[in-house]
Amino acid sequence: MIGCILYGLSTWIFVGLLVSATVSGFLFNAHKSNQTTGMSFGEKFYWEPDERGQRLQKQAQRRICFAMIPFGVAAFIELFGLPLGLLAPETVCPGWVQTPRALRMLN
Repeated sequence: MIGCILYGLSTWIFVGLLVSATVSGFLFNAHKSNQTTGMSFGEKFYWEPDERGQRLQKQAQRRICFAMIPFGVAAFIELFGLPLGLLAPETVCPGWVQTPRALRMLN
Protein backbone atom coordinates (compact mmCIF):
# COMPACT_ATOMS: atom_id res chain seq x y z
CA MET A 1 0.00 0.00 0.00
CA ILE A 2 2.84 2.41 0.84
CA GLY A 3 4.35 1.83 -2.58
CA CYS A 4 1.07 2.64 -4.32
CA ILE A 5 0.59 5.87 -2.39
CA LEU A 6 4.22 6.92 -2.85
CA TYR A 7 3.96 6.14 -6.55
CA GLY A 8 0.72 8.10 -6.90
CA LEU A 9 2.03 11.14 -5.04
CA SER A 10 5.25 11.22 -7.02
CA THR A 11 3.43 10.99 -10.37
CA TRP A 12 0.98 13.75 -9.42
CA ILE A 13 3.78 16.01 -8.17
CA PHE A 14 5.80 15.32 -11.33
CA VAL A 15 2.89 16.23 -13.59
CA GLY A 16 2.11 19.36 -11.56
CA LEU A 17 5.70 20.59 -11.74
CA LEU A 18 5.87 19.95 -15.48
CA VAL A 19 2.64 21.83 -16.09
CA SER A 20 3.80 24.79 -14.00
CA ALA A 21 7.18 24.81 -15.79
CA THR A 22 5.36 24.84 -19.13
CA VAL A 23 3.22 27.76 -17.99
CA SER A 24 6.36 29.65 -16.89
CA GLY A 25 7.89 28.97 -20.29
CA PHE A 26 4.81 30.33 -22.06
CA LEU A 27 4.85 33.41 -19.83
CA PHE A 28 8.54 33.97 -20.63
CA ASN A 29 7.88 33.69 -24.36
CA ALA A 30 4.96 36.12 -24.08
CA HIS A 31 7.12 38.55 -22.11
CA LYS A 32 9.94 38.26 -24.66
CA SER A 33 7.51 38.80 -27.53
CA ASN A 34 6.14 41.88 -25.78
CA GLN A 35 9.62 43.29 -25.10
CA THR A 36 11.01 42.65 -28.59
CA THR A 37 8.10 44.07 -30.59
CA GLY A 38 9.45 46.08 -33.50
CA MET A 39 12.98 44.68 -33.31
CA SER A 40 14.74 43.02 -36.20
CA PHE A 41 15.67 39.33 -36.09
CA GLY A 42 19.25 40.10 -35.09
CA GLU A 43 18.15 42.36 -32.27
CA LYS A 44 15.69 39.73 -31.01
CA PHE A 45 18.41 37.07 -31.15
CA TYR A 46 20.73 39.08 -28.89
CA TRP A 47 18.01 40.37 -26.57
CA GLU A 48 19.06 40.04 -22.95
CA PRO A 49 16.16 39.17 -20.62
CA ASP A 50 15.33 41.84 -18.08
CA GLU A 51 14.69 41.08 -14.41
CA ARG A 52 11.20 39.64 -14.98
CA GLY A 53 12.37 37.55 -17.93
CA GLN A 54 15.26 36.12 -15.93
CA ARG A 55 12.93 35.30 -13.05
CA LEU A 56 10.49 33.47 -15.35
CA GLN A 57 13.36 31.58 -16.98
CA LYS A 58 14.82 30.51 -13.62
CA GLN A 59 11.40 29.45 -12.33
CA ALA A 60 10.90 27.13 -15.29
CA GLN A 61 14.40 25.68 -14.98
CA ARG A 62 14.05 25.18 -11.23
CA ARG A 63 10.69 23.42 -11.58
CA ILE A 64 12.04 21.05 -14.22
CA CYS A 65 15.00 20.23 -11.96
CA PHE A 66 12.69 19.59 -9.00
CA ALA A 67 10.43 17.46 -11.23
CA MET A 68 13.29 14.99 -11.67
CA ILE A 69 13.05 14.00 -7.99
CA PRO A 70 9.48 12.60 -8.11
CA PHE A 71 10.25 11.14 -11.54
CA GLY A 72 13.17 9.24 -10.02
CA VAL A 73 11.01 8.04 -7.12
CA ALA A 74 8.30 6.77 -9.48
CA ALA A 75 10.85 5.09 -11.75
CA PHE A 76 12.50 3.47 -8.72
CA ILE A 77 9.15 2.08 -7.54
CA GLU A 78 8.34 0.86 -11.07
CA LEU A 79 11.65 -0.99 -11.33
CA PHE A 80 12.39 -2.14 -7.78
CA GLY A 81 9.07 -1.92 -5.90
CA LEU A 82 8.29 -5.64 -5.89
CA PRO A 83 11.78 -6.94 -4.99
CA LEU A 84 12.12 -4.42 -2.15
CA GLY A 85 8.67 -5.14 -0.75
CA LEU A 86 7.21 -1.70 -1.44
CA LEU A 87 4.58 -3.37 -3.59
CA ALA A 88 2.93 -6.73 -3.12
CA PRO A 89 1.01 -8.67 -5.77
CA GLU A 90 -2.17 -8.72 -3.66
CA THR A 91 -2.03 -4.98 -2.94
CA VAL A 92 -5.05 -3.06 -4.16
CA CYS A 93 -4.11 0.50 -4.98
CA PRO A 94 -6.54 3.35 -4.19
CA GLY A 95 -8.67 4.63 -7.06
CA TRP A 96 -6.71 7.88 -7.45
CA VAL A 97 -3.42 6.03 -8.01
CA GLN A 98 -2.41 4.38 -11.24
CA THR A 99 -1.21 0.85 -10.57
CA PRO A 100 2.55 0.59 -11.09
CA ARG A 101 3.69 -1.46 -14.07
CA ALA A 102 5.37 -3.97 -11.75
CA LEU A 103 1.93 -5.01 -10.44
CA ARG A 104 0.23 -4.91 -13.85
CA MET A 105 2.76 -7.39 -15.22
CA LEU A 106 1.70 -9.97 -12.62
CA ASN A 107 -1.89 -10.09 -13.87
